[in-house]
Amino acid sequence: MLCNTKIKWSVLEQRARLLGADYLATGHYARTVRDPSRNCTQLLRGVDQKRDQSYFLWGVESGSLARTIFPLGDLCKDEVREIARDLGLRNAERPESREICFVPDNDYGRFLKEKGGVTVKPGAITDPEGRTVGKHDGVAFYTIGQRKGLGAHGKPSYVTGIDPQNNVVRIGADELLYRREFTVGDLNWISINPPASRIPASVKIRYRHRAVPAEIIPDDEQVRICFAEPQRAITPGQSAVFYDGDIVLGGGRIKQVRA
Repeated sequence: MLCNTKIKWSVLEQRARLLGADYLATGHYARTVRDPSRNCTQLLRGVDQKRDQSYFLWGVESGSLARTIFPLGDLCKDEVREIARDLGLRNAERPESREICFVPDNDYGRFLKEKGGVTVKPGAITDPEGRTVGKHDGVAFYTIGQRKGLGAHGKPSYVTGIDPQNNVVRIGADELLYRREFTVGDLNWISINPPASRIPASVKIRYRHRAVPAEIIPDDEQVRICFAEPQRAITPGQSAVFYDGDIVLGGGRIKQVRA
């Protein structure tokens, strides 16, 4: 998310202006359409639903989207590869990669320690009753819903909570991961004005999560999201993106998950 907002649509957009370019083109599978009623540019899902990357673009301002071209938005991946073959591009058969480009080995723990300045500080792993049942290697290396690396506890256990202030990782059964309500801040409304009252939408809480029905309820500078059905592993710090069909209404960062 930060790469898109801080680099692609900040540094690169500024560079494009200095070069006298009218537009910035990007390879995201997403689309835009002009909304004359609001005099703004709306963001839409890419035609290829399996490759759609609109989720990653919630932080881009509508004005920047108006100066952006998405040449892959109306194409499917197979069509893009075929065009690349016809043009003789050397990466036409390049294998798929879903990892962060600057962490090619997918070892995020190593990257955080070597490049992110993260100090490893072991701490306690606790069960739902607050009893210490193990030790962790540092809260930065764990995420909500994680099962790997927690040790044996007699039954399947997952990370259900992370407390950075007290350096504690909480674990429990899978059913403890399901919640219906959470708050979202750092909002960016793309295709609509900030709602004054509750509105229906479909909401995604991570890239591979299917957008599901919810209500968006304004709450001062934040919004409260209430899912129609409980969802698994709603994680503070990750992004929540709001959809109306193919239209990206906006998005923000998950702040607090309600018990």
